[in-house]
Amino acid sequence: MLIHYKNSAWLPLGLLVAGSVLFTSAAVADNYAVAATFSADGNPHFPSVNARTQRLYVSDVRAGTVTMFKTQDGTKLAETPTGAGAHTVAVDENTNKVYVTNRGANTVSVLDGVTNAKIADIPVGLAPHGLDIDAESSRAFVSNTGSNDVSIIDTNTYQVIKTISAGIEPWGVAYDRKNKWIYTVNTYEGTVSRIDAVTGTTLAKIVVGGRPWNVKVSSRSGRVYASNETTGELTVIAKDAVIASVAVGIATRGVILDEEEQRAYVAATGSSQVGVINLETNTLIALVPVGAGPTAVGLDRRTHRVYVANQGGGTISVISE
Repeated sequence: MLIHYKNSAWLPLGLLVAGSVLFTSAAVADNYAVAATFSADGNPHFPSVNARTQRLYVSDVRAGTVTMFKTQDGTKLAETPTGAGAHTVAVDENTNKVYVTNRGANTVSVLDGVTNAKIADIPVGLAPHGLDIDAESSRAFVSNTGSNDVSIIDTNTYQVIKTISAGIEPWGVAYDRKNKWIYTVNTYEGTVSRIDAVTGTTLAKIVVGGRPWNVKVSSRSGRVYASNETTGELTVIAKDAVIASVAVGIATRGVILDEEEQRAYVAATGSSQVGVINLETNTLIALVPVGAGPTAVGLDRRTHRVYVANQGGGTISVISE
C-alpha cells in the first residue's frame, strides 16, 4: 500500500527502516494528521528545516547538540556538539548555514549545512534563547533571557554589532523586515515589546499576561503571534493591540507560520497536541495529537509539512494535510 505526502513522492505504508531509524507512517487524506513519526535519537527541543536541501536540524537541550536528518524519511545524517543548553535553531537557506542558541554557554553556534561542522561560536548575552534570521540584511537576532536584551549579529562576519535592551526574560524574538522592528515576548512580565532595530528604542509594550514563550510576525499582514505558556493560547496582535486570543491547549510554546497556506501551527506541550489556526479568521481548525511533550515546530515551506519536536517522547512527528 502507498501513501502520498503533499507535494512529495510516493512512499510505502508501514515501517521504513533507514539505518537505525525506525520511520512509521499512516495514510491520511484531506485532513491534518500525523503522517509519520521517527526517532529523534535523544531529547529533541527545537526543529528547523532547510527546504532547499531537504534537511531537518533538531537541537538537543540536554546533550548540547544539533542532529541532522533527511526530511524525506527521517534518516539521521550527523550530530554536532554546539554548546551547553542547545536551544533554538534557525536556518539561512541562502547561505546553507545553521544557527543555534546555547543557553548554558552564552553563545550562538554556526554550522555549515554542507559538512555539518561547527564553523563559529559567537558570544552573546546571558542565557540566549530566541533566534530569528533575516537573510536579506544578513542579520541574526538573539533574545538573551539572562541579560534582558537582544544581540544583533552580522552573519557575514559572525560579530555582534549591537545590543538592545528588551523586557524581562525575553524568551522569543521575531524581526519585522518591512518596518525594521524587533518583537520580543517578555516571559517574566507578560508583555510583548516592539523595538526599533535601528535606534534601539522600545516603541511599545503590549500586555498579554501569563508567560508568553514564542513569537512570530507575519510578513504579509504585519500581525504578531505570541504563544502563552500559562493561558494555553495564541495571542494575535495588530497595531499594538490584542485583537484575538485562540485557545490551543496546555502550555503552548513553539509557533510557526505558513503564510502561503495562511496557517499557524502551535505546540501545546502539556496536552501533546499541535493546534492548526486559520490566520485569516484567527480560529482553531484542528488539534493534531502528536508525541509526548511537543516543544516547538518547524516548517518545510515547499512541501508544507510540519515537523514537531516531541521532547517528552524523544521523537519527531510529521504533520501533513
